[in-house]
Amino acid sequence: DHAANGHAESAVRQVKDQMRTIRLSLEKKLGQVLGEADPILSWLPTFAGDVVSAFRRMKDGKTRYEKETGRRWNKPRLEFGERCMLRLAEERGSGRKRDWKPRLNEVRFVGYHSRTGAVLGLTREGLKVGTRVSRLAAADRWSVEGWSELRGLPWDAAPRQRLAPKPLRDEE
Repeated sequence: DHAANGHAESAVRQVKDQMRTIRLSLEKKLGQVLGEADPILSWLPTFAGDVVSAFRRMKDGKTRYEKETGRRWNKPRLEFGERCMLRLAEERGSGRKRDWKPRLNEVRFVGYHSRTGAVLGLTREGLKVGTRVSRLAAADRWSVEGWSELRGLPWDAAPRQRLAPKPLRDEE
């Protein structure tokens, strides 16, 4: 029944509105229009749903996140698609010598893992999962350098090569 689905339709409308707002903001900050096949857009629905859940207050003054967990959102508030430095979540063994690999990796922020709360970021190698994040200076957050090389989809975290879009029909 259409009338009985009011709450669900309202939630879908809120998430769609949030997705549109985030995408337009991202395109403005990058100074370019994103293509429909851009991998970062696949992460947008989850991020938009998290924003609605964590920050939109209901009539009782609480967010959905507060009602579910009993506490306020306390994770770093990063903007979708911004460049940041991520400390990768790696398994540490006992008695391991200190290595000289970089501790922070540059990523494009796409959200948080729904169960663990880990920070998620895209790179040219695919999705990276981290425990801590550091923001870059405001002037460095929105560079388009390396944007076309980003890979990783929610259903394909270790991606293959990024493919060019196929034409709709064969050209003769």
